[in-house]
Amino acid sequence: KPSPKSNRNIIINALQYSVFAGAVHNDQKQNVLAELAKSDSKHFLILFRDQKCQYRGLYTWDQMSDTAHRVHGIGPRACNEDMMNLMFKYDSGGKAFTEIPTRHLSATIDGFSIKDQYWQKAKIPHSGRR
Repeated sequence: KPSPKSNRNIIINALQYSVFAGAVHNDQKQNVLAELAKSDSKHFLILFRDQKCQYRGLYTWDQMSDTAHRVHGIGPRACNEDMMNLMFKYDSGGKAFTEIPTRHLSATIDGFSIKDQYWQKAKIPHSGRR
């Protein structure tokens, strides 16, 4: 059985040059990179709030169960495809994430967002929208 291709280096580049670019994010970037280094997983996914790609968490992807498990950040402990909204691939040349028109996780996916109902609601309502 061939071992799955790892996207560890792609995720490290994405965290350094896109997600946490600049000195202002250095502490958070170091925390996330430390958690990533502790994991022996082959495939990582970054959880974003929405298509603007604001970092919310780092996940590992278990291909057998098709589930993403949180390693760092906020968001659900585990996410499956039904919870996912948008999927992204990191373009290392352009140093940016591009949205991929798919509904299924695969080895080419580097980031994702989840449907609004899976985000924890704020304790104090901040808008009239539900």
